[in-house]
Amino acid sequence: SLHINPMARSLLMALSVMPLLLILMSHFLSREFPVVVPSNALVLVTGTSSGLGREALRELARQGYAVLATVRTEKDAKDVETEFGAGSRVRVVLMDITKEEDRSRTVKAFVDIATELGVQPYALINNAGGTHSGLTFQATEETLSWNHKLLVEAPVLLTTAVYPILKGYGAGRIQFIGSTSVGLPMPFVGQYTMYKA
Repeated sequence: SLHINPMARSLLMALSVMPLLLILMSHFLSREFPVVVPSNALVLVTGTSSGLGREALRELARQGYAVLATVRTEKDAKDVETEFGAGSRVRVVLMDITKEEDRSRTVKAFVDIATELGVQPYALINNAGGTHSGLTFQATEETLSWNHKLLVEAPVLLTTAVYPILKGYGAGRIQFIGSTSVGLPMPFVGQYTMYKA
C-alpha cells in the first residue's frame, strides 16, 4: 500500500485546490454581472487562517477590496493582523462558523465595518472547513453530525443571514468553495468528500 506522510498529503491537497482559487477569482471578477469598484467593496471571507482562504484574502486585498477575514483563534487573528498591518483595509473577526452567536456577530461586523470604511458589503466567500479524517466505515454519528454542521449547515445559515444585506445593496456575490477531492477522492477524507460533493 502507498504511504504518504501527512505533510506531503497536506501539500498535495493544497496544490490540488489551487485551480479552484483561479476559477473563483475569474468568476468573482467577471464583467458579466454588476461589479463594484474594488475600492468601494467589502468581501467577507471565512476560514482565512491558512490555505485557500488566506490566499483569497491576500489576492482580494492586493486588488483593493476591503476584506473581513474570519478565523477561529486569537493566534490566527494576530497572524492576519500582523501580515496586513494596521493601515490596511483588512479587518479580522473571530468566528467558529458552527456557532450561531459567532455567525450573528460576524454578520453585524460585516455591516458595521462597511459603514466604518464607507464601502458596500459586496460578497461572501464560504471557505471555512475541515474534517474528521479516518476510514468512512469507522465514522460515528458524532463525526458525521460535526462534518455536516461544519461543511453544509453552518455555511448555508451564514449565507441566509448575509443574503438580505447583499440584496439590499442591489449587487453582490456569494461563493462556496468546493474541493477537487470530489473528483479525485483521497484516502481518509471520505466524509469530507461526501459533504463537498
